[in-house]
Amino acid sequence: MGNKSPLVILDEPDWDEIGPEVAKAAKIQKDIDKMERDLKDLYGQRNTLLEKFTNIGQRSRDTLLGKHKSNPAALGPYGFDVKESPAPKPKAAAKPKE
Repeated sequence: MGNKSPLVILDEPDWDEIGPEVAKAAKIQKDIDKMERDLKDLYGQRNTLLEKFTNIGQRSRDTLLGKHKSNPAALGPYGFDVKESPAPKPKAAAKPKE
């Protein structure tokens, strides 16, 4: 429409300046969308591998816990994070009411 456009009254920046920036932003968004699809695919590949690692890790832990049943802290040298917490104190018997 050129000079006949009702938008000619707009001051800076004008559409002639903004137009290329809009195209640039659209291209960047297209690149982002592709990267997000690629990232989703990579997460899927990684998760498939993690399932195998998690399974053998849990089985290894269970086997070692069976061997070191009285001392779970012995799993530390095998690479497991061992969080030691004190055993809960037995509850005192309730006093009978008189």
